[in-house]
Amino acid sequence: MINFFKKLLSFPFRRITRNANKTTTSAQKNRRHVAISLFIFAIALFAVFIFRFVWLITVNHVGGTNLKTMAKANYQSTEPVQAVRGTIYDRNGAIIAKDSSTYTIYAVLDKNQVDNNGNKLYVESKDFAKLTNFLSTNLNIDKSLIDSQLNSGKKQVQFGSKGSNITLEQMKKLQKQANDEKIFGLGFTANISRSYPFGNFASQFIGIARPKDENGTQVLKGDMGLEKAFDNILSGQNGKETYQKDFYGRPIPGTTKEIKKVKNGQDVYTSLDAQLQKNLEGYMDKAATDTGAQQISGTLVDAHTGEILATSQRPTYTATTINDAEKQKYFTWNSLLSQSAFEPGSTFKTFLMAGALDSGKVNLNETYQRKLQVYDTPINDWDVTENKSYTLPETVTYAQGFALSSNIGMSKIEMNMGNALWGNYLNKFKFGLKVRAGLDGENPGALPSSNPVTQIQSSFGQGVAVTPLQLIRGWTAIAGNGTMLEPHIVSKVVDP
Repeated sequence: MINFFKKLLSFPFRRITRNANKTTTSAQKNRRHVAISLFIFAIALFAVFIFRFVWLITVNHVGGTNLKTMAKANYQSTEPVQAVRGTIYDRNGAIIAKDSSTYTIYAVLDKNQVDNNGNKLYVESKDFAKLTNFLSTNLNIDKSLIDSQLNSGKKQVQFGSKGSNITLEQMKKLQKQANDEKIFGLGFTANISRSYPFGNFASQFIGIARPKDENGTQVLKGDMGLEKAFDNILSGQNGKETYQKDFYGRPIPGTTKEIKKVKNGQDVYTSLDAQLQKNLEGYMDKAATDTGAQQISGTLVDAHTGEILATSQRPTYTATTINDAEKQKYFTWNSLLSQSAFEPGSTFKTFLMAGALDSGKVNLNETYQRKLQVYDTPINDWDVTENKSYTLPETVTYAQGFALSSNIGMSKIEMNMGNALWGNYLNKFKFGLKVRAGLDGENPGALPSSNPVTQIQSSFGQGVAVTPLQLIRGWTAIAGNGTMLEPHIVSKVVDP
């Protein structure tokens, strides 16, 4: 086909050349031949154009490019419609987490940035010192970082984590102050974000959602805690819409068309009580200060329903201090309630005593000597020696031993029960099994090994690993007269 068109287009030129070489032809006749040849060439060229036009319409591709798609892109645009992430509430409808916008401050250093009147829209070098003081004072940004950015040679710069996550109120205040001080060239970029109005409020448990790139679009994704565990419910599904645009790429009013309906995320109502949670946070702060403990976990549960009413831990963070959270000694991102297992110690003695009483393997009025050695391992009690005011007697009843948290007393009860029966009660209390309260990354803990010493030590909470959530589940059986409940945090999910 290509050779055919080459011959067709070259035919008039060959004819003209041939006639030009005929020296015997008269000038008039020669001109006629040339005119005919040019006419044939024009017809051939027109035919080629017509064929090419029809071919492009039919095939709709050229050079591997779809012409229809290219044309549509010139006058039509498709944009994602951001789904609203579901709100997290307390049991009474108080907002714990919701979608919001935050802002990142930036400075324009490009000297070509001027408006139509010639006004400078960039920060002049003579104002660098003023801007450094402004940012350092209002956002607590390190001056060396500001100086480094302003002298980086870039056309536009930002100022690290402290120049981000600025609230709308902060942004308006900064804009007004910058205008009053005649600091020009500052701007703010809006970012999708998650707001946590209560600040320090069950932070590791609720978790956090952060912007992440998903197919070229920034979306909020749960990063930990409840936000991550219920991410599929909270996220929703983005929609799509198209609109026509003018020569300059601007949307033409009235041309927007929805092609995929947006589905907003569902709202999650927790069992938390905001007032009780605030009270617990205050007690946790006091406990951390008074005791100097490395880590603290505290949880309040309704023993009749299994609802978690308040929970917190130390060290912790807020949405505004999250970037510095790891600087705290003994800090962990894990929820101590469900993700960290530990040796429960004397708190575990309640389960041994419950099993012994239920199986009839203990007489509370019977006495025992506070001396015990299992193989080559001595079992020791602790003495209340604070202010030298009290020491356990050498002979006590099992009731006294339990009240005074005697390791020897609990060990002797376990030996009377036997490892198999004690293990059976551990299984009844579901230790070693996840609570499955819908939380992410729950730790199942670990039952004691078959080592006889470890079995006995487990009677007073050593050689066994549990989470606070597992302890709570077990204690609901004791508080509920034998009826054990599964602790839970979510009361309902609502489609807004």
